Amino acid sequence: MLQKVANTEPALRQDFDFASYFAGNTRAVGIVENRFGVRKRAFVARFFGEWRGETFLLHEDFTYCDGATEQRTWQITFDADGRFTTTSKDCVGHGRGAPGPAGCRHAYAFRLPIGKRTITLDIAESYTALGRDDLLCSARMTKWGLRAGTILIAFSKDASDHPQRP
Repeated sequence: MLQKVANTEPALRQDFDFASYFAGNTRAVGIVENRFGVRKRAFVARFFGEWRGETFLLHEDFTYCDGATEQRTWQITFDADGRFTTTSKDCVGHGRGAPGPAGCRHAYAFRLPIGKRTITLDIAESYTALGRDDLLCSARMTKWGLRAGTILIAFSKDASDHPQRP
């Protein structure tokens, strides 16, 4: 039985490159859970990545199940070893990312509006690439070291989403 399941699981990509994956259009679906694991929101999202000189821009457009929308653009710069630095209007300071086995990790502080106030959360994202077109992200949100919630995101591309190379 175990062999049967192992043969149906997608292979992990060992050569994952963040900018290459997010170049062009990417689609995603996800959920936000509170610290008790209770689903609070669901969303669909569209991403568009493009190079502007030495900076990779990742445009995000979220639509939540309650009709709320959210948009932001991340500015990402890469070091020669694959590590990267990120910033956006909602990011406090700079985020830091690094490639890892079959994916990457990214950590940053984020301003989250809640009602009439804004709180700052620490977010630690772990991306796992599955094959060429699928990517999973688990983002742990903490405040003062205590778990505040989790965001789970499934990204996907199809042949038309990959930018054409000259």
